[in-house]
Amino acid sequence: MVDLLVESTTDARAEARGDSERNSEASQARSRLLDESGIGSKQSKAIPNRYIITMKEKPGIAPGAPADQGQMDSLAANLRFDPRSRTDTIVFRHALSGFAATLSPAEKRLIESDPNVLAVEQDRVVSRLPVKRSLVATGPSKELQPGVQRVEGHLSATANAPGGVDATIAIIDTGINLNHPDLNVVRQKSFVPGVATAEDDDGHGSNVAAIAAARKDGHGTVGVAPGARLWALKALDKDGNGSWSQIIAAIDYVTQHADKVDVVNMSLSDTEQSKALDRAISRSVDAGVTYVVAAGNDARDAKVEAPSNHPRVLTVSAITDGNGRGGGGANPACEPDEVDDTFATFSNYGRNVRLAAPGVCIEAATKRDGNNVDTYEVMSGTSMASPHAAGGAALVRARNKGATPDQVMNTLINEAKAQNDPVYGFTGDPDGYPEPLLNVKNL
Repeated sequence: MVDLLVESTTDARAEARGDSERNSEASQARSRLLDESGIGSKQSKAIPNRYIITMKEKPGIAPGAPADQGQMDSLAANLRFDPRSRTDTIVFRHALSGFAATLSPAEKRLIESDPNVLAVEQDRVVSRLPVKRSLVATGPSKELQPGVQRVEGHLSATANAPGGVDATIAIIDTGINLNHPDLNVVRQKSFVPGVATAEDDDGHGSNVAAIAAARKDGHGTVGVAPGARLWALKALDKDGNGSWSQIIAAIDYVTQHADKVDVVNMSLSDTEQSKALDRAISRSVDAGVTYVVAAGNDARDAKVEAPSNHPRVLTVSAITDGNGRGGGGANPACEPDEVDDTFATFSNYGRNVRLAAPGVCIEAATKRDGNNVDTYEVMSGTSMASPHAAGGAALVRARNKGATPDQVMNTLINEAKAQNDPVYGFTGDPDGYPEPLLNVKNL
């Protein structure tokens, strides 16, 4: 936002009218997304009697190293409550020292009284972002889609290296289509109770993965970091819903393997804040992993949603692009109300947003209605903008294995194109923080 020292009554009324019009457009845009998102309203919901417990940590534990188990021993000895022995409990050891469990009121009071407990907070339902989506009957018309072309992914020397991009991207989402020929899935794990594998049963995670890293092999579509190794970390179910404890469990797993993971993409959100989540992300970043997240699709300030408001992640807003280049003139066919080379009407904005990327009518691999190994879908949302940047982050790490998360993010921001750039720019950003547009040509 821009601070104004003097504002006339006339200007204030004009601004109010503008805000009203923007709010109306935003409401309509969000309604369109929710109508076809498959998950309904994304209102946060507390999970009854389910809590995330964060333990105090002894100083000096290296990021990613196993947490000291002394506090757990204390709980077991003093309270006769050992979370490690219960089947309904998730224990965090690397990004967080703590656990999530279903507790009776008496158990909750006992745990809160333990001096080794830092915090007890309610676990909550968290969902993938709502996206507008439509299956493609005949498959993609061309391998190089406008989104990757718009960020000049096809001109990156690293992206064109033979054998695929030497980097690993973990997708914390609904899983990934494990058999899709576009996707180089090398590891998979489910954090959804009762679900054995990270096979995608929704399609959202597969689409995200393909935008970031679909192979360049003359088949299907190509991602920003073609052929990069993908970890399918399924923390959301077939309806796109999960919990903060499941997301933290996936982050804990990434942190345990921080020497093998370069980038994490999370296209999910909640309107309630979780200190345990914030702590887990920070420790994972300390361990060397770059986190890229979607800004959200509520056409409001991203500061009110998690994890897009975390200060150490790369938050990405969405623009509309219909032809893979700047200059306007090609509104996307699947979203007639969106205008080429403008800020997407549904995208969140604000100081937390660091980059913009294409996020309207993005075609990529999916998984719908059974074992469709060669299926494609068009989706719109900041969920699609974020993996463009995650692919860019993978390119940076492939070039420089020692790059820290801050260096990765700064490289992407420095290489990005200004909103007012006459060739690459876009218009319509509703705030005073003009995040630049992702560009990976020189990576």
